[in-house]
Amino acid sequence: SDLVNVAVHGNSTVDLLRDFHHLVAPYSPDVVVIALSLANEGLSWQPEEKWSEVCDQFKDGLRQLISSVQGIGALPMLGGLYPNGDYTNPKQYVLLKEAHDFTLSLGVPVIDWLGRLDDGQGKWADGLMHDPSHPNSVGHHAML
Repeated sequence: SDLVNVAVHGNSTVDLLRDFHHLVAPYSPDVVVIALSLANEGLSWQPEEKWSEVCDQFKDGLRQLISSVQGIGALPMLGGLYPNGDYTNPKQYVLLKEAHDFTLSLGVPVIDWLGRLDDGQGKWADGLMHDPSHPNSVGHHAML
């Protein structure tokens, strides 16, 4: 009943898929929580014309990661999507919400963080942001 955190700051689905078999599989976990950010995937820093591609890559990567987790005999869970202070274009919020809805359709448990942390525009609700990409202590508490 140990908890092992193998999170890597800034990882995307591509990074985790590449590293899964040496980061996660050796622990023979019973449950794996996959918690990745659309911002790390590129929604916060890629040009607008790439945002749909970024979201498609994220969705495909989540499907592959879920399959990888199931392939080692573990239960996959998703840490839900969360806001980002750099989402300044309303289209980013639309894509964030679409990706959120996608995660809910995958048939695995999802920890819904977006509904607890979002200001309704894709940014952190007042008082929850440490930096554009991360919650502060109050924000972390709100995730529980």
